[in-house]
Amino acid sequence: MTRAPASAQLELIRELFTAIDRGDGGTAASMFADDIRFAFGNNPPVHGRGKVEGTMRDFLAGIAGIRHELTGLWQVASNPDIVIAEMTVHYSRLDGTSVSLPCCNVFRTHDGAIADYQIYMDVNPVFAPNGSTS
Repeated sequence: MTRAPASAQLELIRELFTAIDRGDGGTAASMFADDIRFAFGNNPPVHGRGKVEGTMRDFLAGIAGIRHELTGLWQVASNPDIVIAEMTVHYSRLDGTSVSLPCCNVFRTHDGAIADYQIYMDVNPVFAPNGSTS
């Protein structure tokens, strides 16, 4: 069985996670539209490439490492500019411990850039003592 070639939108999302996993917020930000909307969990959305890049830089500075393990990546048939990513995100914390969390992201792309980036995840265990959820 052969796989169909991945679309440009799917490759863009894979490249984004590769850059984030390297801690390369600059490369990740280069994939964003100037007027990107970014929302992480129930936090208020952040608008604009510069602000999103700053938010990512601050977040990455608060952890020792990150790795996205994609378990599903789909493009919406009726609107190929929408991509859904299902994954487990593995965090290395600054205290030397690790936390792995389920996550789902929804992306909207426009003209080859990420225009909307919504993360559905409870990230609180990453910053809780010993990675606990209580």
